[in-house]
Amino acid sequence: MIEVENFSKIHVCRKRIRRLTEAFLQDKKISHKDISISLLDPKAMAKLNKSLRGKTGSTDVLSLPALKVRGSNFYGEILLDPEYIKQQAKELKIAFLKEFDFILVHGLLHLSGLSDDTEKKRLKMIKLGEDFLAKL
Repeated sequence: MIEVENFSKIHVCRKRIRRLTEAFLQDKKISHKDISISLLDPKAMAKLNKSLRGKTGSTDVLSLPALKVRGSNFYGEILLDPEYIKQQAKELKIAFLKEFDFILVHGLLHLSGLSDDTEKKRLKMIKLGEDFLAKL
């Protein structure tokens, strides 16, 4: 089950989020997994970014993989700040939903165990995200 909650001021279609997440899971052959996706306002995201990563200010996405518990179907949680993503899209001169989809996929890649803590890994994740979205 893919649970989507929107606590932000920006509307993003829940069906769109679920469809993209389902397509990702199917593409990666990940089955019977539950994911929670929450859209947060910048203040809430900044608070979580500080407590989880020690970073000041908001961020586009935080991914929280589930603990590996035998028998658990919970895959993890993705937290998104649509206002932050909207600003990023504006700076990149691309459509908001295009950037939103890319960031959601980036978060899903993190749940899958990938990291972007080095430039090489970051570039690999960008390519994987772009390649996946190009297939849709």
